[in-house]
Amino acid sequence: MCKKLILVVYLLLHEGVFALRDVKLTIPAAVERGKQAKLRCNYDMEGDPLYAVKWYKSDREFFRYTPLDIPPFKQFSTPYINVVENLSNGSFVVLNNVSLESSGKFSCEVSADAPSFYTVDAVGILQVVEVPKEGPIIKGLKSRYRLNDTLKAECTSIKSHPAANLTWFVNDFQVDPVHLRRNRAHLSPDGFYSPRLGLRLLITKQLFVNGRLRIRCLASMHDIYTKSSEISVEIEKPKLRYKTTPLPIFHWEDAQPAERYPHTTLIFAPSTNHKPSVGNSIHSKLFLVYLPILVRVVYILR
Repeated sequence: MCKKLILVVYLLLHEGVFALRDVKLTIPAAVERGKQAKLRCNYDMEGDPLYAVKWYKSDREFFRYTPLDIPPFKQFSTPYINVVENLSNGSFVVLNNVSLESSGKFSCEVSADAPSFYTVDAVGILQVVEVPKEGPIIKGLKSRYRLNDTLKAECTSIKSHPAANLTWFVNDFQVDPVHLRRNRAHLSPDGFYSPRLGLRLLITKQLFVNGRLRIRCLASMHDIYTKSSEISVEIEKPKLRYKTTPLPIFHWEDAQPAERYPHTTLIFAPSTNHKPSVGNSIHSKLFLVYLPILVRVVYILR
């Protein structure tokens, strides 16, 4: 009797080793709200016949595939879960028009038929996301910067669930985290996030390529959403400065007659660079004597 019991146990264990195995559930990393989600359940029956594949969300069965039943599909009412039966089978389940509430823990349970009746399950997480309706917005940049200025900018991605990932690039090189300022994401009343990421960068000549500096902000969500915004800034050329000398202040009361009436200098103020001759002095005196007479003659003739 004891030998027979040992033999039965051995046969059961032997069958278990070569029965159903390698059950794996493959779920997309993220699915956009309103789209379809395709869940795949892989398994190796090892020659055993398939009895059923059951699908659960948070331990609640929502779909069952039993190949020997007619029809082989059976769907159970579950909130936010809508299975497309004609696209589903023993290995796939297609969910239509998923919502944010469709996110959660999913599992597939595979059962073998006689003689093993072996059952194995696998678990995975489905995340449904709401992507931003537009690309990221860059604020705070100026069109020109001088050397040693501090560039300050902020990138915002508008309304998503969960918050989008933001990344700064300078001339296509990702910015070191030491230059970043992470600000608190804004949470709207309807549950959507608007993350913000600041940038602080010291302006140096090495940053500019052909006199221009390209600043780009990238917003991404898994592999289903990627958008960026880019702005180019220029280096401000230094302005030339001219040194001016103020004109001397002219004081009328301290000026000599020749300085007061510079237009008479040639007649009444001979140059002091040379000593006037005797002949020139006599001519000047004669001119002064006859000048009034000439003026009277001209007046009479008129």
